Formats: sequence, structure tokens, C-alpha cells
Amino acid sequence: MARRWRMIVYMSKESRYRNLSGSQMYRRGSRVPPGWLILVVTSVLLVCCACVGLVVGFQLRGGSLPKSLSLPNPLASTPQATATPNLKAEVPLKGKGLNENGLELTVTSFQRPLQVQGMTKVPADQEFVLISVSLQNNKTSGQPIATSPVNFRVIGDGGLSYDANPPTVTIENMLTARDTVGPGKTLERELIFQVAKDDSGLKLYWTVGKTTRIFVLEPDR
Repeated sequence: MARRWRMIVYMSKESRYRNLSGSQMYRRGSRVPPGWLILVVTSVLLVCCACVGLVVGFQLRGGSLPKSLSLPNPLASTPQATATPNLKAEVPLKGKGLNENGLELTVTSFQRPLQVQGMTKVPADQEFVLISVSLQNNKTSGQPIATSPVNFRVIGDGGLSYDANPPTVTIENMLTARDTVGPGKTLERELIFQVAKDDSGLKLYWTVGKTTRIFVLEPDR
């Protein structure tokens, strides 16, 4: 009877480990990142390296960064230029007009016609108008600033000029030549003018030195 021989082959330890790790890698598989992701990451790294190199280069050369790379400080305040008032512009009713002596005038009200009681008479073709003004001294120190009715006149579309405070009529709180306005103070006064009834588009002219401010009292017809 013939004998049957069985051959048993023993694999080495290194070979068994290689087979094990190889089979595990084959079963798990490896996920390779997509190409666009690799391209984006590479581009970002290149840009960062370029910026770092630029900054380091300027520092080593003792220079400063270009203005295009300087970021504005949002907390820094921007100086505002002070607007220069236009002394030639007409001032609307209840608007403020500054003159060269530091006084600021506001026409607070305009009444036409002004009804006068008593013995005061006015020609049939004329009437009185009342102008209430507020004078403010914008200075914080110094002497009081004088003001006077002679600084004011009214002119209409007809070209006639009317002086303030005719002697035929007087009222309380009328502006006089003795009035002054101290620093930071305000003076409330009234002016009276005797004008022609058919004159329109009246404007108040306030002259101080070489400067005349014009205040519109009523619209042009």
C-alpha cells in the first residue's frame, strides 16, 4: 500500500504581516482628495507665503508698507472743515444771518400792516410794518457789541428805501441806539417802518461796517 505524503508549508512571520497589512489596505481603500481642492489649498498657501515674504522684505530693508496695503482705522476721527458763512446770501424769514461784528440776527416775525392806536396818523397811501428781531452775540468774551436802528432799512421792489423807527410812532421794546449785546447774550427787539402800500417784496437790510446782510420779509409778487 502506497503512502500518501502531506506537505505543510509554513510561511515566515514577516510574510504573514505583509499579507495582513496589504489585505487591510486593499479592503479599506484610500480616498484621494479631488483635484480642485488640492489646487485651491496650494493657491492659498502660495499667496500667504508671498504676503509674508513681502512684509519681511520691507521690514529688513527698513521701508514701510505701501499705502495700498495700509488698512484704514475705522475708529479714527476725520477732521471736519469749518464752513465759511456766505455773507452775501439772502436770509429767509426766521433764518439766521451772521455779520462781521459777531452778531447774529434772526427776523422772528413780520407784521403788515401794523395797526396804530391814538393820535398817530399816516397818509392814506402808506402804512406801518412791524419787524421783530433777535440779536445774538456769538462771542464768548470781550466787550458788549452796540447796535442801533440806523443799521437797518427796508427796501421794496419799487426801489424806495425806508428808515427804521419813524419819530411819529413809538412802541415798547423798540430797538434804540443805547442797546448793546454782551458775549453769549441775546437781545429781543422790534423795528417799525413806514412804507408805501403798493410797495411789495420788502426786504430788511442790516449794515455793519462794509457788510450788508439781506433778510427776505415777503415773497416777490
